[in-house]
Amino acid sequence: MWHEMGLVAVISNPLSTRNRAIMPRIRRILENAHDAFHYELDDIAAVPDALRKISTVRPAVLVVNGGDGTLQAVMSSIINDAPFDGVPPPIFVLPSGKTNMVAEDLGAARGPERLLRRIIEMTDRGEITEATVQRHLIGLDFGDGHPTRYGMFFGGAAIVNAILYIRAKIYPLGLPNLLSHVLALLIVVFSTFGGGRSEDSPIFSRPMRIKLLGGGIITGRFFTVTVTTLDRLLLGFRPYSDDGLGALKFSSVDQGAGPVFRALFALVTRRFGKTTIAGIQTRRANKLKIEGDDPFTLDGELFKPLPGHAVVMRGDKSLSFVALG
Repeated sequence: MWHEMGLVAVISNPLSTRNRAIMPRIRRILENAHDAFHYELDDIAAVPDALRKISTVRPAVLVVNGGDGTLQAVMSSIINDAPFDGVPPPIFVLPSGKTNMVAEDLGAARGPERLLRRIIEMTDRGEITEATVQRHLIGLDFGDGHPTRYGMFFGGAAIVNAILYIRAKIYPLGLPNLLSHVLALLIVVFSTFGGGRSEDSPIFSRPMRIKLLGGGIITGRFFTVTVTTLDRLLLGFRPYSDDGLGALKFSSVDQGAGPVFRALFALVTRRFGKTTIAGIQTRRANKLKIEGDDPFTLDGELFKPLPGHAVVMRGDKSLSFVALG
């Protein structure tokens, strides 16, 4: 059981985007803290061992200092390996990666060093409980024999090719995060005029069959297929609706310029999911299956589905997080 007042445990991925520059300052902050435990990963595969060691010091809060991929590995190990005795401590996410969608959704958008000092002060004052929120996770299984992976954002269809394009063409420019996201969005949107039907297109997608528990079956070629348990995505967008029951917020946008531009306009005007729009589907569910051959992403990590195996997602697990106002 975690304790309200006491030690701050930090698990750091020194290879995360921002950490490459700020790790010396992060180390100094923790060295000067009177009650902190710091574990630096030399490989993402070391996460289970790190959590087992952290569990022995019974921290009041677990700080994940890394990107969304590091957080995904931590959440998956907490659920699958159960390293903590009873209820695990609440998680505070530092925005030390490239996209940091989870950190932004929880109110920790920028300034990892400032945020780390703040969470240490909050822990010293016993203020963690009042800032704790419960969040559902996406439990993902695509039949590869590995334990269920847990995350908060799933993306499929042409959006995956867009992510690959962004990583190859935009991120190396070294632009600020917000500018990178806006520039990438504009380039991808303009490319939709070609329809994404050619395999050479950066937004090409193959047919998919999506079955939502209690929500029917959707088939077609899609520009985006997203499932999330977050409240807000990048730029504050909320591409989902309140239709249906369940923790998984699903949306799809058909391939083609018309549906894409209608979806973009709906996002900007905050109408997405609030009215019927041609080429856009939104649902909520606790379970869904996706059949298709395109790669997909879970919290920024890319995966390839196995031939003949559906990707299955469930929303029945949750963890506690520290959210800042």
